[in-house]
Amino acid sequence: MKIAAIQFASTPNEPELNRQKAISLINEAADQGACLLVMPEFWLAGFEPQQILDQGETLRGDTVSLLRRLARKRQVFLVGGSLAEKRDGRLYNTVVTINETGEIAAKYRKAHLNPQEEQIIFSPGDEWIITECNDLRLGIISGYDIYYPEFTRNLALRGAQVLIIPLLIKENIEEVRLLARARALENGCFVVMANQARDTASGGSLIISPDGRILAEAGTQDMVLISELEMNSLEHALRARNYINYRRNILDEIDNSQL
Repeated sequence: MKIAAIQFASTPNEPELNRQKAISLINEAADQGACLLVMPEFWLAGFEPQQILDQGETLRGDTVSLLRRLARKRQVFLVGGSLAEKRDGRLYNTVVTINETGEIAAKYRKAHLNPQEEQIIFSPGDEWIITECNDLRLGIISGYDIYYPEFTRNLALRGAQVLIIPLLIKENIEEVRLLARARALENGCFVVMANQARDTASGGSLIISPDGRILAEAGTQDMVLISELEMNSLEHALRARNYINYRRNILDEIDNSQL
């Protein structure tokens, strides 16, 4: 199964230009045979607080409608990065996943918000999200979530085989790349991380094997990162490094009274 991490830099205050760039790169990935495509966080506008507030939209808005048409036309499963979703008078950093028929498969409202930036603008989500693509179970997180291993562990316990991470990281990219490899290794799952490119962010998108090996990695520029996900490597990792089933469940949950 071919998968693509689509890395590109959004242009501030130019949503239509960014949509056209997204169309071009999605088509490029589909032309190369990818059937699961992952876009970066906030690709429509980048992350500038005023832009985010101005360009918030519902899941019936222009951006999601465009992604649904593209997924249906190219018959790909599309993880559409994230957008500022307006819902019930609040704003969420929301990742929308769209299946090959153009239907919304699942939506994930980011749970862990950066306290210096995102918490000022967004409300946090409060659900784990797993969806399926070609019999693969995808666990969806976003950006800052990667710093919380217990969050991704819960996705693995719910059967996630591929961890999907749209993000927009400009600093600390090597730290985040290290965490992505750790999340793959400790949970025995593939990881697909799609970042924005320079100068909006620092690039460095990754596709990682369940044993922590980097299968494909991007530099800093706009590009479509492609890799084949080999299911035998997933099965081997689960046999050789079955950490989850050897853990002592009694020690899983820690509340504040135990600290």
